[in-house]
Amino acid sequence: MSVRAGIVVTGTEVLTGRVQDRNGPWLADRLFELGIDLAHISICGDRPDDMTAQLRFMASTGMDLVVTSGGLGPTADDLTMEIVTRFADPERGGFFSTAADGAALLARRKELEDHPIPAGGSSAAFGLLRLARLTGDSRWEDAAVGQLRLLHTVAPQHPNAFGHLLRALDFHLATPREVASYLVHALIPGPAPAGAGA
Repeated sequence: MSVRAGIVVTGTEVLTGRVQDRNGPWLADRLFELGIDLAHISICGDRPDDMTAQLRFMASTGMDLVVTSGGLGPTADDLTMEIVTRFADPERGGFFSTAADGAALLARRKELEDHPIPAGGSSAAFGLLRLARLTGDSRWEDAAVGQLRLLHTVAPQHPNAFGHLLRALDFHLATPREVASYLVHALIPGPAPAGAGA
C-alpha cells in the first residue's frame, strides 16, 4: 500500500496568476521520486479560513501526508507569528501537532520522530531558521532553537529517527552563505549581477 499525498500551495499571488506556481510541480516531482502517490494539488489564497478549508479537505479525503508551500515571508499577509503563537510550546520548546485554540484535548501531542516523513516540529524549525537567516529576525531563530533543545539529547543517540531535525541543526550551526546576489538574480530578469553564481 503506497502513501497518498496532497499538496496545498498558498499564496494570493499564485491564486490570481501574478506568480506562477513552481513549488507545486517541484514538490510533485519529489513525491513521485519517493514513490508517494499524489492525489491532489490545491492552490488557495493567503486567508486563514481558506487555508483551513483546504487542509480539512485533504484530511477528509484520507491523505496520509499533506505538504504545504507558502504562507511564510516578509509580506503584509505573513502568517509566521500567528502560526508560531498557535503551535509553539513556550514552556518546554518545540511545536505541538495541534493549535492552542483548537479542540479541547486532554493533552496536546508533539510529533517528534521524523523519519521517513518529517515531523511538523522539525519542518517548522528548519523553515523558521531559514526565514531568520533571510530576514535577520531573531524571533524565528529563537522559536526554532526551542525544537532543537527539546531533542538535543535523544536525537544524537538515534540519528536515523531524527534526520530532518538534524538537517535543521546542521543548517543552524553552519556558517551562513551570502544569498543576496542569488536572490537578486532570481528576481530581476536579465544578465546575472556581478558575483552571482560564483
